[in-house]
This record gives sequence, structure tokens and C-alpha cells, in this order.
Amino acid sequence: MKRGKKIFLFLIMLIVLGIAVYFTFFFYYGATDLNEYLTKQNDCMKTRFVYPSLDATWEYTVLGGEGDFCQVSAKVLEIREGKSDRLVLQGKSMVCLLPKDYDRVPEDDLSYCHGILKEELQRLVILDLHKYIVENLGEINSVMANDSI
Repeated sequence: MKRGKKIFLFLIMLIVLGIAVYFTFFFYYGATDLNEYLTKQNDCMKTRFVYPSLDATWEYTVLGGEGDFCQVSAKVLEIREGKSDRLVLQGKSMVCLLPKDYDRVPEDDLSYCHGILKEELQRLVILDLHKYIVENLGEINSVMANDSI
């Protein structure tokens, strides 16, 4: 075989290998709306979707499947509404291991997730509960006093 043919075959094989690597590791399908994304999430298809909810813009990336579960990354791209303390969520992400029949967005049930974003969301809930208890301590005391009688 001539040297030119060997180089040509090598280049073709390299191109095919490059395409295979791209589609295996770097390619993600897109979704045009939330319903299409949730369908692809249920099928565990590698998908990337930006979801502008009422208070924040989320980026969901279906990373792949593990048995009966689908691994999904959720990231807050932008906080659009809410209290100023919510700004700490911006840029944070978490990874969720969702059942394949899960038909909601990942942040609806944090028990499937782990990561910095989950920790910050839980911290904000605890701070909100603390603030509520402090603001309503008198009312809580009167209810407790009436219940103990």
C-alpha cells in the first residue's frame, strides 16, 4: 500500500473517531419547551435546556442514566425576582439522581439531589423559618398556652 493511501485511511479513521467521541461525550439534544424537556428527561436522553421560570432562570442538563435513575445537573443562571438574599444561588449547581418516571423539574424534590445549590436552598429555607418564628413568637406562645390548658 502506498504511503499516501495509509495517511488518507489514518485521517479518515481519525475523523470517524473524533465524531464518535463528540457524539458520545459532548453532544446534547436541545428542547424548545418544558414539556419536551421533561419527556427527554424521562427517557434519559442527554439534553440541555434553559428554563426561564418566574423567579429564576435554570439550566438543566441530563447527563445520562444509571439503572432506573437519570442523572441531571441543575444550575441557577440568573435570579430574576425575590429577596436579595436569593442572589447567592446565582451560578450554583447541584446534581440530581432522578427516577426515570420523574415528571417534574429537579428542584421540586431536593431529596434526589446533592451539591452546593441544594445546601444553599436549604439554608435559605431555614433562615425563612427562623425569621417567621421570631416574628410570630407571641402568637405561637399564646397558641401553645391555650393548647396546654
